[in-house]
Amino acid sequence: MSFKIQIVEEDRVSWNLLKFKIESVTDSQLQFLEYCSSMEQAIGAIFMHRPDILIFDLKLLKNREFEIIENLINQKILRVKIMVTASPNQLSQLQNIIDIGVTSLIMKPINSNDLRKSMGRVIGLLHEDAKDIIEDHFITLKANRSLLYVNQRDILFVESNRNICEITFKDGTQKTVNENITFIDQRIHLKELVRIDKSTIINISKIVYLDSDVFNKECKLKLSNGNEINKSLSKIGMTRLYKIVSNNRKNEGRIVF
Repeated sequence: MSFKIQIVEEDRVSWNLLKFKIESVTDSQLQFLEYCSSMEQAIGAIFMHRPDILIFDLKLLKNREFEIIENLINQKILRVKIMVTASPNQLSQLQNIIDIGVTSLIMKPINSNDLRKSMGRVIGLLHEDAKDIIEDHFITLKANRSLLYVNQRDILFVESNRNICEITFKDGTQKTVNENITFIDQRIHLKELVRIDKSTIINISKIVYLDSDVFNKECKLKLSNGNEINKSLSKIGMTRLYKIVSNNRKNEGRIVF
């Protein structure tokens, strides 16, 4: 099982050094996300890439970013194991971050034994979490006078209309549920289902075409029968989606999967 890890360091030398140390103390498969030098960048990466592990220096956490992360954890929007590195002179700042649910604390200077223990504990917790998730990722949603038992893997995209949502499935069928999009987003486990704006959740693994012109605001998704369906998006949604998929290979000015 592979896990995504986001390291936040104020300079690339420190980032590379911590990455090297982590790789040297664990045999687990880790996917290191792109370099981040601030918590503001890291918060953006959390929404776009949904890392399993977030590790940062306590000195980079300002009041505004602390409040955002605290809200994300309390509302169960952020599902990530938090590792914090700190110097002895930062102990007075530790209580707040411990209170909101830090998974591991590593004191500087970082030695291999401490890092190995912390990584082992965090990865062990991630494996335990994975066991708790139902294999087919079923969730129950309220429909009109009934309950809808939904396999998350079957969801193509979700569109919000105030306090109700319309779900389009991979076979092209649609269902209306009496749940708001924030509630649905909090219930979702699959990393492929990403909320790209305030009214849309989309299965990025089903995208087969996205024009390089972000202002076209349209993408194509593949149905289970092999056909494709067009999906219009907001400007914000398309911009975020383009950033997510732009790491995939490019072909003749288009993003192709």
